[in-house]
Amino acid sequence: IQLTNGQRWQAVPSQGKGVALSKLANRLIRISYRQGGERCHLANQQNSKALKKVLQQLDIPPWEREKLPLFYQGDSLIGVGALFICQGWQVSNHTAEGLLFEQV
Repeated sequence: IQLTNGQRWQAVPSQGKGVALSKLANRLIRISYRQGGERCHLANQQNSKALKKVLQQLDIPPWEREKLPLFYQGDSLIGVGALFICQGWQVSNHTAEGLLFEQV
């Protein structure tokens, strides 16, 4: 898919990693950009964090943060670009089918 900022992304089938197909349940994935106030619960962390703080901790420069696509199902943030998948959306075992989001 080509985004409004000219970037091209694709969802690549994978096994044992990525967003769990079973969680997506054949529903649409919405792609958006940061508006402010987004939160994500990262794997291996107890609480959700402001997306702004997560991107700062990953040393993503501010001008790149605004270009990152955010993947949603309904109002739930699934993942951010190819950086990470939010907790609860990841493939749960090495044989499960998933999708990886990649920039083309």
